[in-house]
Amino acid sequence: MKLISSLKSAKEEVADKMNEATEIYNKALGIMEATSKQVTGPKKSGEKLDEYMLNTLSVPLTATVPEKPKFKIAAHNQEALAVKYDNFGNSLATCGGDNLLKVWDPSTGKEICRFKDFTKPVTCLDYNLDGNLICAGSVDKTIRVFDLKAQRSKHCFTGHGDTINSISALLRSARIVSGASDRTIKLWDYEKMQILTTVLPNNS
Repeated sequence: MKLISSLKSAKEEVADKMNEATEIYNKALGIMEATSKQVTGPKKSGEKLDEYMLNTLSVPLTATVPEKPKFKIAAHNQEALAVKYDNFGNSLATCGGDNLLKVWDPSTGKEICRFKDFTKPVTCLDYNLDGNLICAGSVDKTIRVFDLKAQRSKHCFTGHGDTINSISALLRSARIVSGASDRTIKLWDYEKMQILTTVLPNNS
């Protein structure tokens, strides 16, 4: 029953994430619909809204592709394996083959802090919703949660039997999901410091 309850909770978190994405999409669609009323020419039957907007707007909808990067960050001494913005665009985190996780100011390209807690390459990372914590996984089979304000490792989890390949922080909870080369997926609670669920290969 505990396993079923944990799986149900995880599914609810994923559903919340999808609902938020749908809400954002619907808001954007509403803006486009409102804007379409300001342009001339009726919308043809069966014509898609984005096609109608492109065909009738007096000001063309164009995207400007930068000719060159604003700046380059020499982030790691070995390969950079993952990069992620926080949810507000205020900081940028990278991790790599030099066993380091680094946090940068994306407006200047300057390093804010670095974490040296892993003993092998850091393969994946994610921010929590508020952007004050980063979770990351490594070839050393550990998952760590870092406090950006205190600039220290807050929690360390062990349980996977091989390299951590993927990690995601769930919305509105103290939970993270990880996937590893041991072919398992694990759901963790970093406040309770425990594994909630392990999904094994071929589990239905």
